[in-house]
Amino acid sequence: MLCQFTFKNFKSYRDETTLDFQAAPIKEFSGSLLKKEGASGAFLPVAAIYGPNGGGKSGVLEALQAVVRLVIAPTVLMDAEAGFSMSMPKIVPFKFDGLSKGEPTEFELFFRVGWYEYRYRVSCKSGAVLEESLYRRSLSGTKPAMAFERNEGGIRVGSVLTGARILKETSISERMPLLSFLSINYDIPVVEEVIGWFMSTSFVRSGGMLTSGPRLDWTAMDEMKANIERLLGNMDLGITSYRIERHERHSHADSSKLFLQHPVGENTYELESREESAGTQRLLELLPHLLSSLQEGTLLVVDELDDRLHPKMLRQIVSFYKDPEVNVGGGQLLFTSHDVCTMRNTVFRRDEIWFAAKDETESSMLYSLYEIRDEDGGAVKATAAYDKQYLEGRYGADPYFERMKGWSGDVE
Repeated sequence: MLCQFTFKNFKSYRDETTLDFQAAPIKEFSGSLLKKEGASGAFLPVAAIYGPNGGGKSGVLEALQAVVRLVIAPTVLMDAEAGFSMSMPKIVPFKFDGLSKGEPTEFELFFRVGWYEYRYRVSCKSGAVLEESLYRRSLSGTKPAMAFERNEGGIRVGSVLTGARILKETSISERMPLLSFLSINYDIPVVEEVIGWFMSTSFVRSGGMLTSGPRLDWTAMDEMKANIERLLGNMDLGITSYRIERHERHSHADSSKLFLQHPVGENTYELESREESAGTQRLLELLPHLLSSLQEGTLLVVDELDDRLHPKMLRQIVSFYKDPEVNVGGGQLLFTSHDVCTMRNTVFRRDEIWFAAKDETESSMLYSLYEIRDEDGGAVKATAAYDKQYLEGRYGADPYFERMKGWSGDVE
């Protein structure tokens, strides 16, 4: 479970920026929050980022993907059976002030696995890792313990790690994170638990293409067929079941065909997935990742989730994560969207809605609806019409519509 993500000097983000999944002290949708019995804290199952084109929405997702790929790419490249397609990320600093290009890019992640919370920090510049650290805290404790620290002075190993004494005598490439090195060269349970969290995080871009994460398709999910059919039924697509036609002469899953079953009167008809509407095809591409996230409790990150999806379908997907009976694993969904029809108090908590926008220096800012205050210091009310106020430009991430109202089209 992702608790908090902070980054600095990445693409359009010059200053330190934080995306927080810690639940604010508000009452709406309290039953949907992710909690662990016996542990402190409540966390959001969903975070949606809105804002104008070029405002920095996708940049937040790209920053998160960059640090994930930085960690797991060396491991994946060493494991031919990992099932990933992976390359080292290109980490691009802020370019609009003449100074940040010479500064490092920094990432910090707080996440929970089992009964532990981890804090991982890494600082990079020109492809080299400058500083790196990993700390662990028991959810029943208060004091974090060091796993390792790495900086220009060398490497320090803490009590959390065992079996890594050889580190003092080993040369590690400056282009490889120490976390990755440990995973490749040692069998350390703590390291494997952390690497497992990074590996389980899936990133999907517009069009349904998986850019990193476990490769999932319908042929690999036979054991989840009942759950898939239940979700399809809830989505009101007129689809009740499906079957997969496998071609034995081919060894690749891509050679299989997916057929969706549509009942009409007393008869049932089949359509191959490619014959379905564009929106249904988009959903079919997403569904294995959605179901895996809900069942396994992993983080799913989707750029432009609303692409080709009807607003009601988008709300349905969000509702899955906010329903404990569906989100049985405690999965999380982070996505960007332009669909303001879904930006409503009947769908989201105020701290689940985020905005990305640039200031006068071309540097992006990220802030939640819960953080916005009026001139009197008052917060946005939970009963407010979020979509209407957003389109009026009252939340700062101006979607252009206010400017367009007075535009006559005359050219001087």
